[in-house]
Amino acid sequence: AEMEDLLSDYATVEKAEELRKSLPDVAPADLAKCLDIIARTCKCYSTSPDIKEIREATSKKESELEMNRNRMDLGLTKPDGTFESLSSVGLRNLMTTSKDEATRKAAYEGLRTIGPFVCENGFVDIIKMRNKLAKKLGFEDYYDYKVTNAEG
Repeated sequence: AEMEDLLSDYATVEKAEELRKSLPDVAPADLAKCLDIIARTCKCYSTSPDIKEIREATSKKESELEMNRNRMDLGLTKPDGTFESLSSVGLRNLMTTSKDEATRKAAYEGLRTIGPFVCENGFVDIIKMRNKLAKKLGFEDYYDYKVTNAEG
């Protein structure tokens, strides 16, 4: 929270930009680059109260989904009808390495339960909230926001 508070304080952006503009021509290029990075990074976090509210609500919803997903009873139903708990990695490994077609199919079916589970537990709402955030920040959608912030 402390780091996010620092990054979201627009005064940090202003100070970095002020220092950047005041650098003499003989200043090391690394210093100028560092100040540019600070300003750019902080601009990603600096927001108005309504945008901060959306960001916090989205983070809360993402955390809830993550906790629910971690508690999901994931695994496969074996050909004999018994259920074996496995992680998504374990299911993927079985899908690619088992010599038994029925086991591979059961692993595949187990993995397929993740999509509906996350959709029923808030993922669609998260997408809507992320896109709302991005549009308020002037981007087309969340993808545009993330790519622009990552690549410039």
